[in-house]
Amino acid sequence: MSPITILIADDHAGTRATIRAVLELEPDLQIIGEADNGPAVLMAMRHLAPDVVLMDHHMPLADGVETTRRLKARWPHVAVIFLAGEDSARLEAFRAGAEAYLLKDTPPDILVTTIRAVAGQHHRPQPPALAIPSPLLLPT
Repeated sequence: MSPITILIADDHAGTRATIRAVLELEPDLQIIGEADNGPAVLMAMRHLAPDVVLMDHHMPLADGVETTRRLKARWPHVAVIFLAGEDSARLEAFRAGAEAYLLKDTPPDILVTTIRAVAGQHHRPQPPALAIPSPLLLPT
C-alpha cells in the first residue's frame, strides 16, 4: 500500500518542523511538501499531489479558511485537516470544506489517527448498497 502523502501549511518554520518530526516516525505517512502562506499552498498543489493538507488558520496573504475554500474548489478529493491555536474558526473551517479540525496542542497520536482517517475517507471505495430489506420494513 502506498503511503499517505501530506503537505504541511503553516507560516511558522518551527511548527512545520515539529509536525514533520512527529509524522516522519510513521512509516505509512510521507511529507511531500511545505508551504508558509496561502498562495504557496495553492502553488504547491499544482506540482504535488498530496492526499492530506495540514492547514494552519493564521497565515499571511490568505488565511487557512480562504485557502481551504480555494483548494477544495479545485481539488475536492484532497483532505484538509485544519490546525489552529484556538477553537474560534471551527465552523468557518468546516464551511470551507475541511474534513477535520484540531488544535495545535493535540497529542501526536490523535493527529496521526486523524490523518489516517481522513485519507481513508477519500481513498476507500464505498461498499455497495445492500438490496436486502431491513426486517423492520418487511410487511407483517
